[in-house]
Amino acid sequence: MNSSEKPDLKVLHLEDDPNDAELIRSCIETADLSFEIITTDNKEEFISILNRGKIDLILADYSLPMFDGLSALRLAKQISPDIPFILVSGTLGEEPAIDSMKAGATDYVLKQHLSRLIPSIKRALQEAEDRNKREKAEEALKESEGKYTSLVDSIDIGVCLVKSDLEIMTFNRQIQKWFPAIVENDNRMIKKCFNIFNEHRATEQCPDCPARSCFLDGKKHECIRKIKIKDEIRNFRIISIPVKNSINEITDLIIMMEDITSTLTIEKEKKLLEERLQQAQKMEAIGTLAGGIAHDLNNILSPIMVYTEMSLMDLPDTNTLKNNLTEIYKASERARDLIKQILTFSRQKHEERKPVTMSIILDEVFKLIRPSLPSTIEISLNIETKSDIVFADPTQIHQILLNLCTNASYAMKEKGGKLEIRLISEYLDAYAVKRLNNLIPGYYVKLIISDTGIGMNDDIQKRIFEPYFTTKSPGEGTGLGLAVIHGIVKSMNGDIQVKSKPGQGSAFYIYLPRINENVLSSSEVHNDLPRGNERILFVDDEITIVNAMKLLLQGLGYKITALTESKECYELINKNPDDFDLVITDMTMPDINGKELAAKILSIRPDIPIILCTGHSDIINKENAGDTGIKAFIMKPLKIQEIAATIREVLRK
Repeated sequence: MNSSEKPDLKVLHLEDDPNDAELIRSCIETADLSFEIITTDNKEEFISILNRGKIDLILADYSLPMFDGLSALRLAKQISPDIPFILVSGTLGEEPAIDSMKAGATDYVLKQHLSRLIPSIKRALQEAEDRNKREKAEEALKESEGKYTSLVDSIDIGVCLVKSDLEIMTFNRQIQKWFPAIVENDNRMIKKCFNIFNEHRATEQCPDCPARSCFLDGKKHECIRKIKIKDEIRNFRIISIPVKNSINEITDLIIMMEDITSTLTIEKEKKLLEERLQQAQKMEAIGTLAGGIAHDLNNILSPIMVYTEMSLMDLPDTNTLKNNLTEIYKASERARDLIKQILTFSRQKHEERKPVTMSIILDEVFKLIRPSLPSTIEISLNIETKSDIVFADPTQIHQILLNLCTNASYAMKEKGGKLEIRLISEYLDAYAVKRLNNLIPGYYVKLIISDTGIGMNDDIQKRIFEPYFTTKSPGEGTGLGLAVIHGIVKSMNGDIQVKSKPGQGSAFYIYLPRINENVLSSSEVHNDLPRGNERILFVDDEITIVNAMKLLLQGLGYKITALTESKECYELINKNPDDFDLVITDMTMPDINGKELAAKILSIRPDIPIILCTGHSDIINKENAGDTGIKAFIMKPLKIQEIAATIREVLRK
């Protein structure tokens, strides 16, 4: 062998006769093996070589002067038990040979039969290699089993292996955690899965047992079952999976158990949130439609009211037509109020918000409604807080109270009952607002209006805030009341909830953000119509409104130019910017809307005052109109008193 080459085989040879040692070396060389032989004849060197390691094979003479092969065998098994050991001797009898094999020798070869040495060496090395592979495989399997056990024990899903008679053979730590009785008693009767997983230690398998179904058809089965764990009912998803052998026979089952109690709760909450979102989207869509309808109605109503007001001012009190016109005007006002309700529902009505003391309004409504209730209905008012200031439109608060109290009275009209109005202050934390819709944590004024009437089922409760939905008989209700209330409350960053059961009455809970200041506001009252002689440019795409406003403003002394096209208005200003003292424009018009028109006019003549009129607008309102340079904002339908006063106020500034 070349000295630079690494040998395939390293042999330790225990031999005291140099001739025999050379003979054995020559014998091994005939096998075409790459080897290295280390020869020794004493115990100390033999032990030293073994301790240094890297020996693949030991050959040993049986009889040496100072050492013998059997002793060497015992030492080798202590130091390196996996090294193949072959005795090579010239005088080994049957009994010593048996003793050496019992002691762990791989084989023995007589020196006079060295032809057996090479086959014996190859067999010994092959057995050692096979044994080494087997040990490594067993070690890998043991490691894999350890990892599998660790993995299965670390998950929060229960896993167990079940025999065909439903006896549990093995289980993970989670099963033991849920069902400690599985290791508390050695009685095999409680080792059945239906004994362990049932609260009352059932003695028969469950009627809808997924394990039994799995054994019958060889398919995966699952079910959801309620199981009592530590005095608490939990929901479990139980899955049974068949374990098959090489010929596709079912031998055992794997049963997995997952606690889905929290998941079911989350899914229930998710479904509730989805229903709320769908309801909100439906209300938003209907609100958009309602706003468009209200805009058209305002345009129709404006000339009716203006013409009627002018006619009433021109006619003497003795004229018989005056009464007729008065009734027309009253009807127009009722129509105007209905449009306000529609715009409130769609959140497009301009509101006069200010700090409002809720208890004052409650007292007013209580005094107003008490005389109107039948004697069979008892009404009570309980104000339980002094911190009851909210930022609201007082008229809308009246509207909420009157509507809810009227509905409560209607629910008790046949049998009577009790109507209770409560006002409290409440702090809603982050957890509490989750039960409500889009509120933020903080202090709220809580209004509760409850009755002992007929109540409502769940289907009705889901629809009560829809416009035109009503449970009243034809002619008794429009179906707009609660929809309007819903719009008002939402526009105030509040929320409204209802609780009701058939036959047990209803309770409405209204949450409005509480504020800490009460700023008194005052309104200027104009008894006479202000007049003037300034030059006014008026534009609106509705010809009836244009004609009515032209007649009105001329009657008030103004020099009026009235147009129906915003583009023509802009061209007129651009051509003669100093010919007008004031511009009054509609908001919603073709070509150029009122906001854009105002910006174009102000770019030409920045000092000219502009008044914007609108039936409704998503683009501009009273609060942000001033940011665009517009001096005043008037909501349709137009009223003479408001128009006259606004014109004088803007021109005076």
